[in-house]
Amino acid sequence: MASLSNDDKRALGKLANQAWKGMPETERQAIIDQASTAYNDPLGVCKSVAFTWWRHRVQVSVTGKSSMLVMDEDDFAKMKIHWLRLLKTQGDQTAILENKARQYRWLIRQECLKRGHNFPEYINKICRDQYRCTIDAATLPQLRRLLITMHKR
Repeated sequence: MASLSNDDKRALGKLANQAWKGMPETERQAIIDQASTAYNDPLGVCKSVAFTWWRHRVQVSVTGKSSMLVMDEDDFAKMKIHWLRLLKTQGDQTAILENKARQYRWLIRQECLKRGHNFPEYINKICRDQYRCTIDAATLPQLRRLLITMHKR
């Protein structure tokens, strides 16, 4: 089998980078800590070193090879599928959070209408006073608290 072209390596690197940037910050920090331990660096390693260390570990777990220099076309296919699955999982998690936010906005709207308040003007005023944003820009925890506020009023 032929080794990977530079374009193939670049494509895998981009997918790995997207997966790295898409993971939760707490998970990324745990990997940085693991890399610091692996390199026996008590001060901690930089993010780029931790990213490379993590990518090599993932490559070994998927293909048995740590470097793209020794991968072939079969390995390229395995790695591409792995990175795309990882990105899809991250995308699914984002979609779930967006759907929950939409549900909270709907519940808040129903609560406003039930109480005879103008929607979205009334809730936007509360939201601006508490969080300095409108309901459309509110985060999931802020939306939860807004719904509780609506129930208390």
